[in-house]
Amino acid sequence: IGKIAADQTIRKLGPQKIDSEKISIIFDKRIAKGILSTFANAISSSALSRGTSFLRDKINQRIFNNKINIFDKPDIIRGLGSKYFDKEGVKIDTLQLVENGVLKNYLVDTYNGKKLNLKSNGRCGGTSNLFFENGKTTFKDLVNSSPKSIYITETIGHGSNIVTGDYSVGATGFLIENGNFKFPINEITIAGNFKDMFQNITLANDLEFEYATNSPTMMIEGMVVAGK
Repeated sequence: IGKIAADQTIRKLGPQKIDSEKISIIFDKRIAKGILSTFANAISSSALSRGTSFLRDKINQRIFNNKINIFDKPDIIRGLGSKYFDKEGVKIDTLQLVENGVLKNYLVDTYNGKKLNLKSNGRCGGTSNLFFENGKTTFKDLVNSSPKSIYITETIGHGSNIVTGDYSVGATGFLIENGNFKFPINEITIAGNFKDMFQNITLANDLEFEYATNSPTMMIEGMVVAGK
């Protein structure tokens, strides 16, 4: 752990600033899972019953591109989110939330489900082991897929608005040109809207189950970067 921390710190020495532009953003797995968590908040029955989600009334509609599948699986052995029942005592089973880009299920508890006329699917208290299904692209190919991109290793602030779908956070990371990590960058802001971001996601095939919410490395094309 100490060696990993040291290596990551040394890589960030001497950061530079970049100009504002529209560019592909590659999110480290630790950051990509935060986007998945925001999606889960937007499809929770509590947000839907209050009318505070941009994904209200989107069941059976395509909200991601057709290569995206999302699961919540409570029976992964030694999974950090594994459980038999939710906080209300309702049995919890595997749930496919997104199938080939189409939203198939909300996260429903008993109380808010009654307001929406939906039956609980055991999600009181949130998800269990939530994850994007692995993509078909290697990390190396993902990095090489664009002549210029930014690799994000850290975000600053909570800039996700599930009412409007707007996303804007401060960030640090690395500039990538032709597959090579050129230099560390800081003091940038990345922004977009989830409605567009979800359609432009490409996932690598490096999914690992280290947390209760997990994602492979993720690239989103056409995001706005505000720099110097």
